Parts: sequence; structure tokens; C-alpha cells
Amino acid sequence: MKVKEVIDELGSLCASGYLDAVKSIKQAISSEHRSVVFNDSFSASYIPAVQSLLGRSVDRLSLSDSVASQASCIIQTVNVCASEKKKLQKFSEVLDSASSRGIYIVAKEESFRKLTALLKLKGLTVVIFNSESTIIPAITKRGGQLAYLIDIEQFDSTEMKNFETVLLPDFVPSFQTYVEILTSMARDSVRGVLHSFVTEEEDVSGLAGSLVNVLEDCGQCVPDSWRNLSASMSD
Repeated sequence: MKVKEVIDELGSLCASGYLDAVKSIKQAISSEHRSVVFNDSFSASYIPAVQSLLGRSVDRLSLSDSVASQASCIIQTVNVCASEKKKLQKFSEVLDSASSRGIYIVAKEESFRKLTALLKLKGLTVVIFNSESTIIPAITKRGGQLAYLIDIEQFDSTEMKNFETVLLPDFVPSFQTYVEILTSMARDSVRGVLHSFVTEEEDVSGLAGSLVNVLEDCGQCVPDSWRNLSASMSD
């Protein structure tokens, strides 16, 4: 019979300095057990604590339909770049730092050519999901990593499972699409990073306000330019 380990109000325990004690108790319990964690904080500062107590695959139960609750523990990074060239450079840097087995890139199909060229240069095997799905083998292997290039117009959030690294080089066409990607990443995991890329010239006025709210509610960093844009729209 498997023992159940129940940890209640994790955020409060961490704030009170009891995380090490909780970890010690967990280590003393048989490895054949199930952990149930109730987290009373959505702050990004508690993400490492949650990850240290749970495995890579989880069953998430959200008691609220808020995005912050459904997407907790997923790190959101918004990269605002000065130009398209700078954006591609930043995208390349993030690719270099990605360590997960699969890297999922949701983009406009018109960007596939340049993205595929960059991914091949990085030594990644590219699996393309669009109207004519194909696999492009890597010229030089990079630790067996795969890059999944997905047409944003054909994106289906119900097919997302254990997507730990997701990149949005063309950002998203709507706030709803962003939320679907974010919450889908969190459905089965407490480990994930969602990287968004946008240039200063792109018009994100229709999305900025809602996205700033999501970032703030999830305890994530908000780009100053977006915060200022959101504030000016609410005046």
C-alpha cells in the first residue's frame, strides 16, 4: 500500500522557514509514496520548493479557474527586443540554453524557413507540424534534442503534454492563445518555461493589458515597456 504524503499551505511553510524540515520528512518516508501538495501562493519565488517536492509528471487539480492557479509553477519570460535582428539573436541564445529533450516552437508558418535554418545550424533535428508535416534530420547531433516547429494556426492545446520548453518567436495572435499554451504546459507538470519574443515596433496594445495582468498574478517579471503601455491604456 502506497503512503500518501500531504503537504498543506506550502507557501506559508516556505515563508516561515520550514521547507528544509518538510524535505527531511519527505526523505524519511518510503520511496513508494504519493505526494499531495496544496500550495497557497502563486509567487514565482516558491517554484523551486514545489519542484523539489514533486516529480516531473503530476496530476494538477486547480480549485480556481484563474490563470494564476491553472498555470502556477510555469516560468514566463517576455523578451522585448529592439529589432527583428535582435529578436532572432535572443531566440538563438535561448535555444543554446535550453536543456530539455524536446523544444517546442509555436510560430507563424511564414517564419518556418529562417527558423528551420537556425535550428539545423544548432544541430537540432527539426520536426515540422503544418499542412505538410516533415522531419528534417540534424546535420550534427546535439545530445539527441528535438525541435518541434508547430504552425500557430494549427496549434491544438489538447495535444500538449509534458512540454517543458516552449518558445513563441512570433508571439501570439490573441490573449486566448497565450493562455491556452500556458495552462496546457501546466496541466501535467510543475516544470516549464514559456519564452515569448516581440520587438519594440510590434503593436501589442491589444494584448498588453491582459498579459501584464497574467504576469503579475503569476508573480512573473513584467517588461517596463509593457507596464507603461498598460498604464497608459488604463488612464
